[in-house]
Parts: sequence; C-alpha cells; structure tokens
Amino acid sequence: MTTQPQPDELAHLRADLEDQRQARQTAAGAADRFRDVLSEALGHGDENPGDDVLVAELRVHFGKTGPEPTRWREFLTGAEAIRDQINAAHREEGP
Repeated sequence: MTTQPQPDELAHLRADLEDQRQARQTAAGAADRFRDVLSEALGHGDENPGDDVLVAELRVHFGKTGPEPTRWREFLTGAEAIRDQINAAHREEGP
C-alpha cells in the first residue's frame, strides 16, 4: 500500500517538475537555433533539411565514413521506454 505525499512534498515535486519543463524548453530552443545556424553554415539557407541530412554532411565534412553511430539513439530509446514503464505503473496505482 502506498502512502499519500504530504503537501510540502507535493509542492517540492511540482517545483522540480516545472524546473525540468523549463530546462527542456530551453534545450529545445537551443537545439532549434543550433540547427538553424548549422543549416545556414552548410549552405541550406533558411531551409532545415533535417537532422539526418545535417549529420551526414558533418560526417562527410570531417572525413567520417560508414554508417552513423547509433549507440546514443539506442540509449535514448531505452531510457524513454523505462520512463514510459515507470509512468504507466504510477498511473495504474492511481491517487
């Protein structure tokens, strides 16, 4: 049986959640800006051709050959799956 969080604990969790939301929003904005600058630097002007094209062009520019390493993508996919499992378990428990 789970115990109900105390009001001060809930306030702390809500504040942490808001901090995380703001950090993700800031990171997303920075990533968008980086893509815009990178697209322009690679000669795409105002059009963003997509992350895969940008990564491929950067790899060619720096003399990298072969397929793009995917270890980081696999890690993120696994982490997101774990997060989804945790969230689903909490939803099933209910308030």
